[in-house]
Amino acid sequence: LFDAPDDGPETDAAAPAAMSVETGSLGLARIFVRELRMDRVTELVLARNQLGVAAMIVIASSLRLDGNLRTLDLSHNEIGPVYPHYDACGIEALADAMFRCTSLTQLDMTDTKVCGLDRTGAGRLNSKGVRKLCEAMRANESIATLRLGDNHLVPDVAQALADSLMFNKTMLT
Repeated sequence: LFDAPDDGPETDAAAPAAMSVETGSLGLARIFVRELRMDRVTELVLARNQLGVAAMIVIASSLRLDGNLRTLDLSHNEIGPVYPHYDACGIEALADAMFRCTSLTQLDMTDTKVCGLDRTGAGRLNSKGVRKLCEAMRANESIATLRLGDNHLVPDVAQALADSLMFNKTMLT
């Protein structure tokens, strides 16, 4: 597990507080996107909130180059290419955002169906989004922890991910 160095208490009243935001609807996701754009959120926990592709696109569009978001937990949501959205645009949007988001150090995508398959292998394989995620991980120098458990990664996708992580010098776990 990655532990960021403690810089001591923040004294600036305008500095962002460590906020853990939990929400379950696209409407609330949009509210927190506004907060992300104002650099008020350092941790966004969206686990088990039935987020889908549309919510992932909204969230990914808000990840900024100069933001304060350090931790993003998307675990146990269907943001991958799942029925009826086999086009992988949610994962692709996140991958595109990771090219420009330099503040994010921890990303949890456990059981998000990144390949279109659930943890039992049910679904329809679509590795387009996770391959784009691999490209982003190769270029992103801030992510230190990436969790992809329970995603039923098929061997060629797992190999592509392993290959991309060999180039990432910051990955710890």
